[in-house]
This record gives sequence, C-alpha cells and structure tokens, in this order.
Amino acid sequence: MTEQMAWDRNVLLVDHRLPVARPGWQLEEADPAGVRAHRHLRQQAFVQDQGLFAGTDLDDADDDPATVVLVARGAAGEVLGGVRLAPVGVDVGWWTGSRLVVAPGSPPGIGPALVAAACVRAEQAGALRFDATV
Repeated sequence: MTEQMAWDRNVLLVDHRLPVARPGWQLEEADPAGVRAHRHLRQQAFVQDQGLFAGTDLDDADDDPATVVLVARGAAGEVLGGVRLAPVGVDVGWWTGSRLVVAPGSPPGIGPALVAAACVRAEQAGALRFDATV
C-alpha cells in the first residue's frame, strides 16, 4: 500500500465528507522543490497580501529537520497549496500544524484535504496531541 493510499484510508476514517483528492490534484509529502513552492505561496499570502508578517513568515519551524510539509499538486505538477507540521520541542508526542495556504483560483476542497492529511500524518508520526493554527 502506498503512503498516499494510507492517507486516503485514514482520512476517510476521520471524516468521510472530506475530499482526499479530486481529478486534477493530489496530496503528497513535499520534496525540496515543493517546500520552496509552499514557502513562496506563504510569502505571497501572509506577507504581501495579508500583511500578517513583516518581511517574511519564516520561523524556527522552517529550520527544524523534523518539520514536514504536505502539498497539493495540480495535474501539471504545480503546487496548489500546502501545510506544515512538526513536533513541539523535544516532545515528539505533541505536534503542531501551521501555515496552511492555498493558491488563489485553486479547485475547491484543497484546504480541508490538507488539514485532514496533516492530522493523519501527525498520527502516523506517533503524535498523541495535534494542535493546528491554520
């Protein structure tokens, strides 16, 4: 069973109404290019468009090697959205999710699917608690 198939099954157990993927996009753990694309979307949304951060939204979680970024990719491979998750401090039983972003004009359902996939990924990592600020 592929990792994507495991996410599909587990997401359905969390809430059968949440879309895991639709024709034209799929969820995956980001490779380095996907992480860069997620950061670009964050910069555009949180710094430039919303003014939530001055200069950059990068923080310590972005430098943590335990941080995981999940992305939604379109049929052409473009990153349509993403979310990051990481353990809180040294307590690997407590994870946090943040920086959920979806590109303007993306198909519906990507945000909820990323949240559901982040919950599943944290559980797979052994999290007993998962808090998200999205």
